[in-house]
Order: sequence, then C-alpha cells, then structure tokens
Amino acid sequence: MASARAHIIVLLLLIAPLACFITPSAADSVINSDTEWSGEITLSGNVTVANGTTLTILSGTTIDAKEYWISVEGTLSASDVFFNSTIPSLTQGSHGAGLWVGIEVASNGHALFQNVVIENAENGVLVEGTLNANNLVVNDSYIAINVIGSSSVSDFSANHIDFDAVRNSGDTDLDGAHFEDIAIGVSNSGNFNGQDITITSSGVGLSGSNGNLIANRVGISQTTVGISSMLGASVEVSNITGSDVVLLVDAANSDDLQLNTAAVAGQRLLSANGATQYQLNDIQFQSSSNANRATIDSNCAGTCQFNQLEIWDSNHLASLSGNGQHEFLASE
Repeated sequence: MASARAHIIVLLLLIAPLACFITPSAADSVINSDTEWSGEITLSGNVTVANGTTLTILSGTTIDAKEYWISVEGTLSASDVFFNSTIPSLTQGSHGAGLWVGIEVASNGHALFQNVVIENAENGVLVEGTLNANNLVVNDSYIAINVIGSSSVSDFSANHIDFDAVRNSGDTDLDGAHFEDIAIGVSNSGNFNGQDITITSSGVGLSGSNGNLIANRVGISQTTVGISSMLGASVEVSNITGSDVVLLVDAANSDDLQLNTAAVAGQRLLSANGATQYQLNDIQFQSSSNANRATIDSNCAGTCQFNQLEIWDSNHLASLSGNGQHEFLASE
C-alpha cells in the first residue's frame, strides 16, 4: 500500500509542472432552441445554430467575435447588427482582415440580414445554404461573401477586401453594389446576375472563369483589368462606364464574351490570346495618350467582332493576329 501511494505521489509530481501549459478548450456552444441576442455580445467559443432553430439578433446589437465563427444550420436573422473582432492583429500594418472566421451558413441553413455590418473576417459570409440580405456591408476581410449555395443581395458594400468582394460558385443575384479597394469585385464560376455595380480601386472588376456572368449598369474606375473572361465562361456585360482603367477587357481565350454599350477612358481596350468568340457592341473608348501598347491587341482563333466601335487618342490602334477572323462593322 505504501509503495502504491509513493508511486501516485511521484506521478503527481511529474504531472504538476505540466499543468500550467494546458490551456482549457474554448467554450463552444450549440443553440438548440429559438434564441434572441441583444446588447453587447462577446463570443467565448464557436457558436452553432442547430437545424430547426432560429437565432434572432435584435437591432442595435454588437458582436465581438474574437477569433471564433458562427455556423448556421438553422436560421440566423439579424437587423441593424455589427459584427467585428477586437483581438489585436499579429501582422504589423495589417488592416485587420482575418481576425475571426466569419459567418458560415451551412447547406441546410438560412441567413436573413437587414442593415448588417461585418468586419475583420476571413469570409464575411460563407454561404453553402441561402443568404437574403439588404444593405449589407463587409469591411477589412479576406473575402466579403463566398457563395457556394444561393444568395440574393441588394445594396451591398465591400471595402478593403484582400481577395474577392463576391466569390460565386453557386447562384447569386446582386442588385446594387459598391466595391472599393479590393483585389477582385466579382469572381464567378457559377451563375451570377447583377446590376448597378460600382467598382473603384481594384485589381479586376468582373471575372468569369466558368459558368454564367451577366451584369448591367457597371461603373469601373482606377482598376487594372475591368472585365476578365476565359474559355468555358459565358460573360455578358452591358452599359459600362469607367475611367482610369489600364485594360478594359482581358478576353484571353474566351469562347462566349459579349459587351454591350460602353463609354470608358483608359489605356487599352482589349487583349485576347486565342479567343474563339467575342463581340463588342457600341463601344466608345478614349485611350490614354501615353499608352505604349496597341489599344486592341487581339489574337483570334474564331470570330472576333466589333460593332459600332469608336476610339480616340490612340497612338497604336490595333495589333491583330491569329487564324481567326476579326470583323469591324460601322467602326471608327
């Protein structure tokens, strides 16, 4: 007995010095019944809204998410709510992106937002289920909204976004948006339909890598590439205005690209490399006088068509190549 007691004491003495290095796990929680949040909420762990359950966040609520996430398997309803994280950034000079994971709407989940602001997230909203939002603002995040499921968003603003304001591989309807200081405005490989979109200070305005992208009434300024398309993507953009655009259209190897009605000032209108089908209709483009490359630099492998094209102040109008056919109809 004494020997056994001695062994226990020795074991405790060996374990004791390690105790100070053991950190308790975060207080993750699951909401299993309809719940309301109000006032100032600080997360102490990840929160899951269970299937069949509604979390309602009342007007005026602020949520400090720390480094955690909110996962929605049921329904999340939020009106006049502010989400952010107050934990300090580990990177000097960082604008605070990625301090918390963000809101994740699971495949069976639903999120309903009205006048919601989200800041400092990896994904402001990751949507595998459905998102319906009006007057949504996402600031200082890696991705503003990442849609794998479906979303319907109106009056959307995204600012200081490291990657995409909208990354869509699902189905997205967007009515009214303003994006500023972003890498990409819309990155689409699903089905995207948008209108009244303004993009300022971006790397790429609209990008289609697959799927269908339709946009109407788009303003683009202080942007490197306005519209980008490639093989396998169907892209149609209409009623475009813009200024200070380095390259309006990167047609690459597009096989289904169409622009209708544009009035834009910038350095170059279009670049294509092996494109098999694109069509530009009713385009007015004022080229920067200091642009040192062709305003139109197109390698065409199919049918590449310009209808009612007007270009001003170009030092080098066009460089055309490829075994396809370039067509200029009623152009100046």
